[in-house]
Amino acid sequence: MNETKCLPLKCNMRLMSVLGILFLLLGCKEREQWRTDSQPITSRFPIIENATALTWVGGTLNNNCWLSVPGKNTYFIKCFVEGFSQAYTNVSFLSDFEEVPFPSNTKIPRNLNLPASSKWYRCKSLEEAFSSMKYRMIIHYDLYYESQSDILYLYACWE
Repeated sequence: MNETKCLPLKCNMRLMSVLGILFLLLGCKEREQWRTDSQPITSRFPIIENATALTWVGGTLNNNCWLSVPGKNTYFIKCFVEGFSQAYTNVSFLSDFEEVPFPSNTKIPRNLNLPASSKWYRCKSLEEAFSSMKYRMIIHYDLYYESQSDILYLYACWE
């Protein structure tokens, strides 16, 4: 008889545990709000200063949720640079482009309207041009260029 009384309590405890875990996971979800003001990006990366438009999001990797551990912050930006060839005129002279898949976990802002046939490239010469401009301590960066739409995707992390 005691087992039947405890059964609802066990179910309630399991349900509460599942709901608690869901609450924690939802509380840490990254919320990307795309921005179009260029000054915060061009001040760090002057090589893209004359681009047509920038669409970007930034934040900290350590503090995306209220559960983060206190300590040193690592900052990131994800930036789509439209009209990149206007900002970096040497792009047409680069010859070491290699076609690569675009990172599948990267969201492309709706305002870019990239064609479905977009082909993304990486280029060591271009990466060297960016690596010569250090803002603080850049830990990691990735560059992808889509030549048909003349868009550069820049992902960078720094402390």
